[in-house]
Amino acid sequence: MSKAVHNMADNSTNTVGRGKEIWLEESAGNKDRIREVYERAIANVPPVPEKRYWQRYIYLWINYALYEELDAGGMERARYVYCLQLIPHKKFSFAKIWLLAAGFEIRQLNLEGARKILGTAIGKSPKDKIFNKYIEIELNLGNFDECRKLCGKYLHWSPENCYAWTKYAELEKSLCDSVRQNGLGRFLNLPSPNQHLTCLNCCGRHTLTLNYQKVNLRELENFTRDSS
Repeated sequence: MSKAVHNMADNSTNTVGRGKEIWLEESAGNKDRIREVYERAIANVPPVPEKRYWQRYIYLWINYALYEELDAGGMERARYVYCLQLIPHKKFSFAKIWLLAAGFEIRQLNLEGARKILGTAIGKSPKDKIFNKYIEIELNLGNFDECRKLCGKYLHWSPENCYAWTKYAELEKSLCDSVRQNGLGRFLNLPSPNQHLTCLNCCGRHTLTLNYQKVNLRELENFTRDSS
């Protein structure tokens, strides 16, 4: 057995032990001791860049950040704790920690900070959950043009994704923009505007597999950016 595997076995066992120690210290309520235990725990970075070895470790960071925000009131410390730059995103990533970090910034009324985090997440490790949350935020703010741009990026990243096409069709339907609905359906050779959403909901992945390959992604990107 290699040294790295031995180290990972030790690290996994230690992570469980540290979790119990953290729970005991949080029960005692000594803020300095709790932070000391958390700091010792997160100092043990997994030596192997494999997602399965990082999962428990990431939850230590998450619990630490939530403790600082919700119990200790250390907002700047909580912001520091989210270890986004530490994760080897080119190999794997965790949508959960991106979303929690963005949610923290929203609770601090730092909308630009949340946008920066979600934009970075899309650039480094795009995932359905990240796109959906970002679109939801902008939709709630009434930034419809930004929603269209995000939908365009979503489809550019995953043009075979039936759910992504459906979300975009639902957006245009909610805005009562029949012209754009018609333009959207054209990319997949779908029926008339009134049938686009029904077709997308019923077509399933098989039909999209046949049609999405015909989509001109450059043309789609220009379409989603053109709000006129």
